[in-house]
Amino acid sequence: MSEPQKLHPISYFNGIINAIKQNIVVFFIFVIFQLKDFDYTNPESYLWIGIVFVFVFFLISYISQIIGIMNTRYWIEDNYFILTTGIFNKKRKELNIKRIQSVDMTQGIVNQIIGGVDLQIKTPSDGIVLSVISKKQGEYLERYIDQLQTELKTEVAQKSSTEQNDNCNHAIEGNVEDIAKGRLDEVQNTESMLKQKNKRIPIYQMNFKESLFMAMTSGAIGVTLAALVPIYGAVRELIPWSKLNHEISQWVQIVSISVLIIILLVLIAAYIIGTIITMIRFYGFSVMLENEQLKIEYGLFNKKKVTVPTKRLQAVVERQSYIRRLFGYTA
Repeated sequence: MSEPQKLHPISYFNGIINAIKQNIVVFFIFVIFQLKDFDYTNPESYLWIGIVFVFVFFLISYISQIIGIMNTRYWIEDNYFILTTGIFNKKRKELNIKRIQSVDMTQGIVNQIIGGVDLQIKTPSDGIVLSVISKKQGEYLERYIDQLQTELKTEVAQKSSTEQNDNCNHAIEGNVEDIAKGRLDEVQNTESMLKQKNKRIPIYQMNFKESLFMAMTSGAIGVTLAALVPIYGAVRELIPWSKLNHEISQWVQIVSISVLIIILLVLIAAYIIGTIITMIRFYGFSVMLENEQLKIEYGLFNKKKVTVPTKRLQAVVERQSYIRRLFGYTA
């Protein structure tokens, strides 16, 4: 990783999407201001002007995206992760490998098709985002950074043990060999512990049943449905049906029932759609422990891989709804 690396070619495709997002507002502003003077008898004259106007803005935006992608480089040198961007105004950002807390990856549906990922490297005070690199390169970077951090920890442990040996040699000359042997055992134990930390230990894997239950109990639509029926009953009691004309009374009742049915159908549809979206979002949720870090992976169309350092955890908050409490689940 000492050689400067480029972003994945799919970055140019992402540049097109970003350019469209940046210019869609310009397009709507153009349409709104031209709407009052629009000649509906000759729409073609306005159509071509609008296409050219939007295309010029899109082209300028996309060219700037391409220039930024072409001049982005990243590499690791002297235990620093280095990122350079820009052509006229060069920017250089360096992250100390020791201070890196997590390496997170996000993979949208387009990136899943072509094998690309968005990589985010976080430190306590700063971070770097690479959009987009290959998935293989992202996984290699994650492993390489973990390996460097492990080696740095081993070097610190060996240096500390050597210094302690030197101090003991000066203080007790007769027991030099025993002390050195004891310190060597400590270093070996430290290396053994570091190797154990690098093993991936599965902690939790959400199955389909748990995923469905989590999605179904994640919202408050059920409470809304439960509260809707008594409200409807109270409204019916407030209306003086006996004083109204028979035809009007019957018509109002039919309309009110129809509105209630429509509301119920909308809420049920919203509940089903919300449940499906939640299941897709947290699809394949799993937690692994590796090198004193929690590796959390989830998502179907937008896959995410989040790293949480266990040493940085300050609190674990538990939220348990009434329904989940009945079934022995929590969040």
